[in-house]
Amino acid sequence: HFEMLAEVHGKRKKLYRRIAKTGNAIYYDCIREDGRILKITKEKIRYINNCKVTFIHSAVHASQSKADFTQKPDYLKYYIHNRLNLKNEQQEILLSAFLVSCFWGDEIFHPIIQMYGEKGASKSTCMERIQSIIDPHTIGLYALFHKVDDVALLLGANFMTIFDNVSSIPWTISD
Repeated sequence: HFEMLAEVHGKRKKLYRRIAKTGNAIYYDCIREDGRILKITKEKIRYINNCKVTFIHSAVHASQSKADFTQKPDYLKYYIHNRLNLKNEQQEILLSAFLVSCFWGDEIFHPIIQMYGEKGASKSTCMERIQSIIDPHTIGLYALFHKVDDVALLLGANFMTIFDNVSSIPWTISD
């Protein structure tokens, strides 16, 4: 629908989901009732009105908790160590790097996280917490569909899509 309107009216504008990086700023759509967006620059972090980027979201996107500007950067390390049940410091460092990279928006390609472990090892809980940091949803994690169109719809509608309990990727969607 948006693409058709752009063609008819001759105006195109990039639409973002949750996170956008333009110029020297990163914008984070917290999906707040007041519509304010979090703007992050190397100088400061603040909520702004009248954001120059356009975000879209759907009913499954949840609002992000209010930013606590008093937290020290070390809090991420504390949170990962105490809340995400990883095996060792190396995994904690890798996950920290992944989380930070998510805030670069579509400027870079993002790796796929694959959690593995014994039954009851809190893999799903860990993934839900990761999602709550980056792109909170109201419906939790997704099952991996077998139809390409269904997977494409989910991937296109979310900034971060997490599939739960995937033991293999069906051949119908592997390419």
